[in-house]
Amino acid sequence: MRWLASCYAKPLSWRMGVGVAAALTGALARLILMGYLEYRLTYVTFYPAVEIAALIGGIVSGGLATVLCALMAHLWVAPLVNLGDWLGLAIFLTMATVISGITEALHRTWIRMSDAETRVAVDDHLRVANERLRLAVSAGAIGAWDLDVAANVTEASPEMRDIFGFAPDTLVNPETVFSAILPDDLPAMQATFRAAFDPAGDGEYYAEYRIRRVNDGEERWISAKAQAFFADGRPVRLVGICRDVTEEKSVERLLAEKARLAEQITSVAASVPGVICSFRQSAHGKQSFPYVSGNFSSVYGLSPDEVRADAGPVFRRIHADDLNNIEASIAESARTLTIWRDEFRYEHPRKGTIWLEGQSSPIMEPSGEIIWHGYVQDVTERKRAEEELRASEAQSRAFFELGLIGVIYWNVNGAITDANDKFLEMLGYNRQDLEAGRIDWVRMTPPEYRHIDDAALADVKDRGATQTFEKEYFRKDGTRLPVLIAGAMLYASRGDGVAFVLDISERKQAEARMQKLCADRMIVMESMAAGLAHEINQPLTATGSYLKTVRRLLDMEAERRQASVTETLDKAAAQVRRAGQIVSRLREFITHGEPDKIQLKLHELIQDAYDATNIGAKERQIRVTLQLDAKEDEVLADRIQIEQVLVNLIRNAKEAMEAAQRRELVVSTSSNQTDIRVDIADTGVGLSEKAKSDLFEPFVTTKLSGMGVGLSISRAIIEVHHGKIWAESNPDGGAIFSFTLPLAGTQTDT
Repeated sequence: MRWLASCYAKPLSWRMGVGVAAALTGALARLILMGYLEYRLTYVTFYPAVEIAALIGGIVSGGLATVLCALMAHLWVAPLVNLGDWLGLAIFLTMATVISGITEALHRTWIRMSDAETRVAVDDHLRVANERLRLAVSAGAIGAWDLDVAANVTEASPEMRDIFGFAPDTLVNPETVFSAILPDDLPAMQATFRAAFDPAGDGEYYAEYRIRRVNDGEERWISAKAQAFFADGRPVRLVGICRDVTEEKSVERLLAEKARLAEQITSVAASVPGVICSFRQSAHGKQSFPYVSGNFSSVYGLSPDEVRADAGPVFRRIHADDLNNIEASIAESARTLTIWRDEFRYEHPRKGTIWLEGQSSPIMEPSGEIIWHGYVQDVTERKRAEEELRASEAQSRAFFELGLIGVIYWNVNGAITDANDKFLEMLGYNRQDLEAGRIDWVRMTPPEYRHIDDAALADVKDRGATQTFEKEYFRKDGTRLPVLIAGAMLYASRGDGVAFVLDISERKQAEARMQKLCADRMIVMESMAAGLAHEINQPLTATGSYLKTVRRLLDMEAERRQASVTETLDKAAAQVRRAGQIVSRLREFITHGEPDKIQLKLHELIQDAYDATNIGAKERQIRVTLQLDAKEDEVLADRIQIEQVLVNLIRNAKEAMEAAQRRELVVSTSSNQTDIRVDIADTGVGLSEKAKSDLFEPFVTTKLSGMGVGLSISRAIIEVHHGKIWAESNPDGGAIFSFTLPLAGTQTDT
């Protein structure tokens, strides 16, 4: 019955559709029974169709079905051709109309009965709901409300008015509530509110939104629930409750913030280059790691499960030399509740010995246990880098303080901020002058070198370093010091740099000596050319005389010859050989050029010179002793020239002992950090004071047949090699010729 009543409440289009469907059903039944009925009983299948339509859809459905069935009957089954057909149609229309009217009356009776039952059910439901609501309101601060949809009036409880800040005399309706809701939340709330009134839905309403209370303007969070009630498919009431959930929202936000922070901490713990952990120590001294981040296995080489209850596996792997210090620092942190931090070595199962650094903050718990929260990270690479940096700094400091070369730290404004002792010594300053700012590389530079400084400064700013260049500095006493400089920028942002300064005054002096030697050599050659004319003239003149004598002797008869032809020719040949020796010595000196220096061992060169001059030593009864005691003997020298010096000095020593009774020749060497010294001592006739003063000048000799150029050439060779040569008397009788050469490790080849 209720179903039929609900069908009657359907829209008009729906009920007309029922009439059309019923008419078509009747026509279909007629078509099926056509073989049995033929054209008899025209309306036999249409009466049921009209009844069904009227029963379901009322008079509208029945009337439409009657008209359609009459048309189909007389257009398809039995056309109206006689009075009987018209009479049959009238009877069908009358009966169908009566059936539709009776059915309509029954419909209305059923609807009234259904409405009464519905009202009773709704009233019962409302009574139960109101009782439940009364109990809920009495249990807490919950506001109740009942909206009469038709009157658009809401019955609001005092609790609801207090929640929204409404005055007791304020008329409450949906518009009043909507005006208190914040604009950002209003659209969503209204959409939910309208959805509760949809008959196709369940009628439930739930929303959370923010309001600004009417009486004090305070922003609050509201949670509301309601149930809609319908009559004849239309909403009639909406009964619900609301409560203030601001505090709950605060707790929710706090929990959400904690969850977000926990997630961030987890992400941070996974990304830090170490392990974040908690270390617990009980009142009885038991230690454990109750929490460790994901990097624990990488840092310690152990699984978290191994140390969660007992930290012993970690402590057993701490280096034995660091274990006592770690335990002491933990104990001190526990006693004073101050931050623990330390570095220690750890025997990693896979990496071997590594360095770990840790820091954590202790908290005393009510139970008496102490828990540290902090981190531990692998700092092996940093420790290695620190060791390398310390070693590098030590090397730099050693180089800075060694004193082999001047080192200064400078600024682009011209100030010298630091300098080593070598630089101060080179320029005659002291540490007090440096600290007082009295050393300024701009003021120390002569004016003619300022443009060189400017170019070097521009170069070092552009490329970070400058090539070596020469300049001069003013010493503290005003004299000039030639130097060789190379610079580099250390901190471009601050304009700080470093420069290395080499004193090249000795090199400049050597260059001056070389120029003097070249000039002396030209003078010597001029002198030798003049002397050559004199020296070579004698043997050539004698040779001519001997040859003339030979010719005269050949013209004489043999018995009349006063001298032998052969003997005279031998004398002429001797004079020719003498002239050749003079020319050969001159040629050796003239062809003497710049030294071709290579690194060689001087002891080997002395041995070669000794072998070259030892022929005939036994016949002359000369005892030669080599005492090669120098610890370092590598020099940068021209092999042929230095060997020429050694051969010349050894031969001179042997010739000096021709008439001596004791003939001993000693060649000895010794060395210091910079030079090697060679001494050639003989027991010959010795040297007079006058001979010592000009012994190394050209054409000065103590030998009867010498030209006096051997020692002069030897001095020139030694000085070209940046050495010194001299002669002195031998305390045991005779003379000692000595010379020095720079060792290869300290010599600068200029």
